[in-house]
Amino acid sequence: MKSKAQLFGAILGVTAMSGFVLWQRSRPGRCTGGVTLELRPPLEAPGPYRFHIELEGIRQPCEFEVPFPIKGRVDTTTCGHAVELQTRVQGEESKIVGLTIGASPETLSFRVTRKGEVLYNAALTPKYGPYETPRSESRLFCGERALVTPPCVRGSSACAPYEPACDGPEDCSGGKTCCANPDFGREYGPLAATECSSARRCLDRFGFVACHTDADCPSDMTCADSSLTKDFKRPLTACRPR
Repeated sequence: MKSKAQLFGAILGVTAMSGFVLWQRSRPGRCTGGVTLELRPPLEAPGPYRFHIELEGIRQPCEFEVPFPIKGRVDTTTCGHAVELQTRVQGEESKIVGLTIGASPETLSFRVTRKGEVLYNAALTPKYGPYETPRSESRLFCGERALVTPPCVRGSSACAPYEPACDGPEDCSGGKTCCANPDFGREYGPLAATECSSARRCLDRFGFVACHTDADCPSDMTCADSSLTKDFKRPLTACRPR
């Protein structure tokens, strides 16, 4: 028959073990850090998009499909870490501009496809910042953080060279000019690489006025800039200062 001391000790042991289990379950998880992948150009409708991410040291790849426009919750159960998509709304359209993964690998591979076409496919080495993100600022991605911009696959439908919507003032109405800006294509998507606008607005936004002859240019400019050729599927000539 057990003594009172033995019973008391057993009760204390069970209580201590129960307390440890509860503490293990309730304590905050460790900070895993995070890598934010900035998508330039962004991904836009139509979808769906297939994501494939492989982290160094983890055998199971993270794979998921995103219907676009996004409807409901995206299933990321194959990923062993948190995944958060970043979207941006422009007018009535939304675009995927990036995603953050809850891990801090030394290297990773990243691929995005749409209907079998590869849009992004890169091996990446994140460079982490000198200061960790505290849990109070980010519960999911606290710890060391990195921002990377994977290169878009050149020649794919989402990337340069872009298909121009115009190549001169004859494609625009109301006295507007054709404004070409490959930087806008990278920031807002292929359709934003060319637009019809006033020459002044185009130049103020560091765009290029597309032209065929000097008559298409402002009076102090000449039609002689061929630097846009590499950024568009059709040759574009732009105005430059005389």
